[in-house]
Amino acid sequence: MKRLTLEQKALRAIDYLVSDDLSEIGSFKSAFKRKFTQEEARLLADKIVTIYQISHSAILEHSCFSVHNAWRDDTIALYEKLKRTKLIPI
Repeated sequence: MKRLTLEQKALRAIDYLVSDDLSEIGSFKSAFKRKFTQEEARLLADKIVTIYQISHSAILEHSCFSVHNAWRDDTIALYEKLKRTKLIPI
């Protein structure tokens, strides 16, 4: 298999972040205007921040690409962790 680009790794990490039960429950609660517990709200907010950081640091054409090296390192580390634990398709 060919080596994945940074964007491909980022997309796989984002897919993992939005594909769990918490994200699904959050989507349903939002759609039907149900209340979130504080813990659910905190966890979902953390996911949104992580997705923001991944997308802004992994897309070469994005204006933030050149200034967020730490975010890019975090994205690669998350991808490698998910790959190692077989939580994402390779």
